[in-house]
Amino acid sequence: MAYRYDPIAHALAAPVHVEANFVGACVVLSLVPRRTTWRYGARSLPVVLLDLGHAVASLLAAATACNIPAHAVVGIPGERLAALAGLPWDAGAVRWPGCAPEYPLAVVHMLVHKPVDRLGITASCPQAEPGEHLFPLVDGALRELCTAADDRPDRANLAVDNRAETLLARRSAAWPLRGNVPDEALRSILAAARSISTPDPPATAGSAAASATTPPTFLVEQLPITASAVGVRERRQAATAHRRRAGERPSPSASPTGHLRRDHAISTLLIRPDEHRELAAALAPRSCGQPQATESAALLLVAGTPEPTPRQARHDLVHAGLAVHQAWLAATRLGLRARPVGCWIDAVLRLPERRRLLHALALGPAPMDRS
Repeated sequence: MAYRYDPIAHALAAPVHVEANFVGACVVLSLVPRRTTWRYGARSLPVVLLDLGHAVASLLAAATACNIPAHAVVGIPGERLAALAGLPWDAGAVRWPGCAPEYPLAVVHMLVHKPVDRLGITASCPQAEPGEHLFPLVDGALRELCTAADDRPDRANLAVDNRAETLLARRSAAWPLRGNVPDEALRSILAAARSISTPDPPATAGSAAASATTPPTFLVEQLPITASAVGVRERRQAATAHRRRAGERPSPSASPTGHLRRDHAISTLLIRPDEHRELAAALAPRSCGQPQATESAALLLVAGTPEPTPRQARHDLVHAGLAVHQAWLAATRLGLRARPVGCWIDAVLRLPERRRLLHALALGPAPMDRS
């Protein structure tokens, strides 16, 4: 059964005790990977972290639609988040009797100047006995992320206003998404993906002093994108090595261009697949069963660190979900069809440096455009 989240009708306020001088509301978001591991197996960890990014973006967008200042923080130790929401914390997770463990990883703070009515209560639906783990490595990784002390959690804001009608109109469009999308619309969507305001990713000790006084800078370039820009790990590398041993020369490329934005640890790239056919052909088998994405009118790609640490992986994947969700809302606002695509299987973009493809948004024309 499909379920659609309505950010207004499904608003909740947990009935927990707060200090008398507390102003605002906090929404703590926890991951429950049980259903995802049943569906995606070992690929579940990036999927649930992308989903967390989408959930955070949904709440921030709903807050802006209601004219409520809000920001999100990701990476606060789970025990502190559980205490904030009055959740039962035990052995590295939130544990309700007879329920699958939950891993709190994010909180959205909303500055509300009037009392918030109590609209509901926290509840958890029993799914399985706590001792049953379909993929223990996924639970173990989330437990590690949840319990690790983080002196520098990630904070995110939305720099683009959203209207309630846009949020309520958002849908995941059905394939195919062929056709034409105007350049001006694509520029707006790309700008929306880049509107996520985030600090630097976890920095090394040597760069901490400099980052404290230097504001974040962004790099925007025109870059050549060719079929060789996509690395599909050992198989593609082995084929290249074989051709070199055989004395074959690589074929020349038309060197089409794309737009790359590097927001420190994540990059956003917007291409038209029909102008990058070799690149699209290389991406199609890595799209987790959605090769139609490479036939869409346009494709927004979000990439991150190729070999991340656990903190970098959390940062990259959550913010990839944030960026794609905001671009999705921008496409909805413009009347275009859009469909998120993620995760990707070992697809590494070779730009000036190697970047692992994390998430994407397939874009198509408005429904009435039959071109």
